[in-house]
Amino acid sequence: MTSRRRAFALPRRRWRVLGLVAVVAVALVLVRAGEGGDPGPPPQSALALVPRDALVVLHASTDRDRPPVAAARRLAERFAAWPGLRERIREGLVPRGCPPLEGIGDEVALALVPDGAGRASTLALVEVGARDAGPPLRRCGGQQVRRLGRFLAIGRPGVVRAARALHERRPGARSFARQPLVRDLTEGLPRDRVLDAWVTRDGLRRVLVPRGGLAATVAALVDRPGLAGAAVAVAPGDGGARIVVRTRGAAPGRASFTPASTTSAPAGALASLRTVDPLGDLRRILAAAGERDAQALLRRATTATARLVADGSSRLRRDLVDAVRGSSELVLLPGGRGLSAAMAVVVPVTDGARARAALRSLHDRVPAIAGRRLRRTTVAGRSAWTLEWRDGVRLGYLVVGNRVILFTRPGAAREVLRPRRRLSAVDGFGRTTATGGKPVMSIGFLDFQRLLRVVGAPGLADRPAYAAVEGDLAAIRAVGMVSRASGGDTTASIDLWIP
Repeated sequence: MTSRRRAFALPRRRWRVLGLVAVVAVALVLVRAGEGGDPGPPPQSALALVPRDALVVLHASTDRDRPPVAAARRLAERFAAWPGLRERIREGLVPRGCPPLEGIGDEVALALVPDGAGRASTLALVEVGARDAGPPLRRCGGQQVRRLGRFLAIGRPGVVRAARALHERRPGARSFARQPLVRDLTEGLPRDRVLDAWVTRDGLRRVLVPRGGLAATVAALVDRPGLAGAAVAVAPGDGGARIVVRTRGAAPGRASFTPASTTSAPAGALASLRTVDPLGDLRRILAAAGERDAQALLRRATTATARLVADGSSRLRRDLVDAVRGSSELVLLPGGRGLSAAMAVVVPVTDGARARAALRSLHDRVPAIAGRRLRRTTVAGRSAWTLEWRDGVRLGYLVVGNRVILFTRPGAAREVLRPRRRLSAVDGFGRTTATGGKPVMSIGFLDFQRLLRVVGAPGLADRPAYAAVEGDLAAIRAVGMVSRASGGDTTASIDLWIP
């Protein structure tokens, strides 16, 4: 048995195929609304041939007569990267030495399936219809291409045999599509989706995380306590595209909130995230950004505070931990002076004076946590406490009224406090973050182009597949996100504005 932290081994070429199919999500994200009406959900017959223990499954609707697919194809063909990307995906589906695919029918699926020896094998399922697709079985090196009804199953002999057992409905053969969790998560996905994907807990932590780059970034954003699995779909949206992410895990510990129409973020901010779980979301953001030092510092700080509370510090619990009210806001701003970005976190509390006293009681603990002492300074004419951390970053906090403002540089706090135009007033904010007046768990907005210019694309810049579509991403102006929870299920709707 391999360690739970060990990545499943996968041949380089097959992993590149997975990466290419994942990039289809980026390409299909550039989708405008189709012809209207309900196109119905995409056909998913391929999923019935995917073994039950699959770790990651990608599925694309490729029926050109289906309105969402037709709209995606028309728009994709306007972008320079699409023809080359389409051919790379087509070529990557078939092993070397096999005849190329003459055509693809209504759907394609790609799955990673464990083989019991610490490896994961790739199974590709390509719908080719009833036409003659050559001999029922072909071998290409260590791979097989077998005809299973309307599909070609492509992969190592073991996974192809498993798909064949499902096709022939042999006793004991169990399909990924028939799992209750998969069915439940799929029911909440948009019917007009053109691409969907599923990942199990083991798939996320043993396949995506160890790969680093884009895979690890996506994993960090999706992971949550008690995660059982996640489903992702890409569908047309109003003036752009919509990505829906559904996960099942432990029920969230905090309640929802009804967001105000304005934010604390200034109009020049890169992004804003209002949330009832600021620590959890901050951990996910740091993990996605690969900020390991910051992650370690946050863990030490939260552990030390939790230990003090557990030891009976009633002031900390009453005036700081239990005093947080409503939603907090994480604001990302340009860093200045060589820093790519800075962050301010605005936390509302019931009594600012008591929160200030509770924080002051922690000052003597800071050297043990961060290795440095807090020093008093002023930010926007108000008393603040900061410490020099690394690379010009000055961590600190100040209390203004009934708000505690944490920051990674004083300038970030100053921008939040200045009475300027707010991010909620910029183009695209209302379009991508509409809630219909209903409570949410979190609501976020980012100026996509500004973010790419200032911060870059961590985890993507070194990927050839990303380089192929980098220029075309200029079409995406802004991204909004709204998430809600029902029991242990959460649904995040991410809208991309493409004016």
